[in-house]
Amino acid sequence: MDRLSVVVPLYNEEMNLKLFIPELIDLCKKNNFNVIFVNDGSIDNTGIILEEYNKYSFVEIITHKINKGYGAALKSGISKSDSKYTITIDGDGQHYTEDILKLLEIISLNDNDIVIGCRLNEKLSIKKIGKKIIKLFTKLIFKHSIYDLNSGMKIYKTELVKNYLKYCPDNMPFSDIITLIFLYKKHSISEAKIEIKKRKSGKSKISVNTAFETIFEIINIATFFYPLRIFIPLSFKILFLSLIWSSQFIIKGEGLSTGSLLGILVALLIFLLGLISEQISQIRKKDL
Repeated sequence: MDRLSVVVPLYNEEMNLKLFIPELIDLCKKNNFNVIFVNDGSIDNTGIILEEYNKYSFVEIITHKINKGYGAALKSGISKSDSKYTITIDGDGQHYTEDILKLLEIISLNDNDIVIGCRLNEKLSIKKIGKKIIKLFTKLIFKHSIYDLNSGMKIYKTELVKNYLKYCPDNMPFSDIITLIFLYKKHSISEAKIEIKKRKSGKSKISVNTAFETIFEIINIATFFYPLRIFIPLSFKILFLSLIWSSQFIIKGEGLSTGSLLGILVALLIFLLGLISEQISQIRKKDL
């Protein structure tokens, strides 16, 4: 079994490919690594550039006829890996190839199940603020904090990560969700400091819409793993507010108001929904 496969998802990255592929190919050649490029329906010259490297025995190219999404590209690449470890890096050339060796050394020495490359030199931006919000939300639900939850550079034990691909989305939140699954399953997780380069060409595929997608997926995965942590606190808060609102009418001897009764009813329904979700969750998690 080979030691490492490098999975690189690509969508319209022709300009960035010319800059970082030679460096990546050289690294893989020297260290006997495999590299799997996934062309996710690019409409530029990404496919043509990749064909130039098809001559190497350690290079595999997967082509999606249509754009399926970042997560789908990673799934295709990871599924093809037959190495002991699989590392994913972004196709925009922002990662330093030497960090591949760094993460490989950490996962090998510590026998981790996953090592996350934490980007420390990102400039303050709306995107970074969004990441902090997602990080806070994750900590509230999963009771654990990951510095860079959605980092594109992660290294996994291949056989382990393959088991969880079917639970991950095909879009950008893949990076967040796969990490949360490892958290839930109490696998060994380490984080390693990495730096990133400034993107040379093109625009990031991450947008405000991506943040909303990620939050939705985290809520989705949270209700899958920990539904009571969402529904029960919410129901009690609504109940508390309803009782506070009704107290003024009770003091006046007017009894419960219509609004208070509605709030109490909503709180009860959410509580019952939480119990039902917990039962469904227990059944679904048997397959995980």
